[in-house]
Amino acid sequence: MTENTPQDPKSPQPQAATFTDNTGRENDFENLMEKARDHHAQGSFDDAQRLYRKILESRPEDAEVLSKLGAAMAAHGKFLESKSILRRAIENDPELVEAHINLGNVFQLQGQLEDAVGQLRRALEINPDQAAALVNLGNILLKQGNPEDAAGSYARALEIEPEFPQALNGLGTALMQQNKGDEAAETFARALEISPDQPEILCNLGTLLRNQGKYDDAVETLGKAIALQPKLTEAHINLGNALKSRGDWDGALDSYQQALSLEPDNAETHWNNAQVLLMLGRFREGWAEYEWRTKCEGFRSLIWGPGGPTWDGSDLDGKTILIYCEQGFGDSIQFVRYAQPLAAMGATVIVKCPPQLKKLFDTAPGVDRVVTRTDQSAPYHVRASLLGLPRLLNTDLATIPAAVSYLSPS
Repeated sequence: MTENTPQDPKSPQPQAATFTDNTGRENDFENLMEKARDHHAQGSFDDAQRLYRKILESRPEDAEVLSKLGAAMAAHGKFLESKSILRRAIENDPELVEAHINLGNVFQLQGQLEDAVGQLRRALEINPDQAAALVNLGNILLKQGNPEDAAGSYARALEIEPEFPQALNGLGTALMQQNKGDEAAETFARALEISPDQPEILCNLGTLLRNQGKYDDAVETLGKAIALQPKLTEAHINLGNALKSRGDWDGALDSYQQALSLEPDNAETHWNNAQVLLMLGRFREGWAEYEWRTKCEGFRSLIWGPGGPTWDGSDLDGKTILIYCEQGFGDSIQFVRYAQPLAAMGATVIVKCPPQLKKLFDTAPGVDRVVTRTDQSAPYHVRASLLGLPRLLNTDLATIPAAVSYLSPS
């Protein structure tokens, strides 16, 4: 799903009024506002800002004009200035729904989701019938991992505007995240009946089809999305995932490369690319790409940060290295085998792990000491994640530590 930009500037305006600018020449407020809104809608944000500021020379406390100026500035990426102006608009008119929505959207664009929710909820307290605000709120709730409440927000938007395609798209996504595939499919189909050429809806439907194991249909649907919007990064990623599920490794890699050409720093794309490269045994490339997992939103809570200098693969003779678990028990058990080659390099090896694995890892060759996550008593020179060790040790198919068994439960 795509992020929302500050509210469309074409909202109802106050009654016509005239004022005098710095040259003493009278200008029609409505005419200037119309021109400013037209520039705003066409993406001419500099021109829109210039006209809003011109109006404010004679109406400096006009909350509505301030709100529109803040929206134009946010659309131009001037978030700090935008927030300052939008707060001023709210101070001048605390009941101005548009200003709360616009400020909420700026917070959302900056990733300040709790602040965004607060502003959108305030807007909805003032006027509960704001369908666009309900959709934006649903989008944030989805990002926060709350599809149930998001579905409720989208459903309320659809009560207000039954044929709101963005609300249907959001509701379909929320249902998909709740594993309600059939309901999600019906919702996406309804959205496409209303707006058949919406690439974001096709992109989400393609993801659903892939999740349902309908790989050919998923590839076809995602191809339509890309044909409509070739620069939709998410569609290229999802197409790569569908091709990967279908076993088309080369096609998947091509799709991920297309996504990376659009967004070179997209961590999710690098992560998906890593999976295919590793499955193909292209370990050197795959492990390098695998490092991007630490930047993926879904991994942040699974990766510990014990602090201290990170190991860069340099000489370890006479040094102590802390290697720490991440992700699940299975990954930790698989990769603790890398303690032995570290010990062979002359290192003292300390493993930090969940308490449930401590006794088992005490038996791992090369491990000098095992501590649990909360234990801060073990000094060390450098540290490394268990799943980062294959890259640091230049692992390929011939050099995977393969001695079995390397764990000895009692």
